[in-house]
Amino acid sequence: MIDITTSDLFAAVRDALDVPPPGRPEAHLPYLELVRDRGAAARRALAYAADSGDLVGAVDMVDGALSRLPVAYTTEPPPPAKPQTPGKPRPATEQPSRSIRRVV
Repeated sequence: MIDITTSDLFAAVRDALDVPPPGRPEAHLPYLELVRDRGAAARRALAYAADSGDLVGAVDMVDGALSRLPVAYTTEPPPPAKPQTPGKPRPATEQPSRSIRRVV
């Protein structure tokens, strides 16, 4: 039977490696970087636990990494496009932004 400290370490590593998939294509690179960084933190903590026997310290290492490496990308897919009624102009909030250039 696994003791509570070992169980806490396993739970912390599982949480570190459980990264939600990106919801949009532009979030794919931040997702990959987060998976890489959290995986490295989990490996360091496991190596520390194996070398020192300090499971509580390893849990603290993983928890600290999770607080420094939050999910900072969109995990929800984009909203579906609204069908455009022919001949009806779109409201300004739904129109693509345009830059204003001054012509002299």
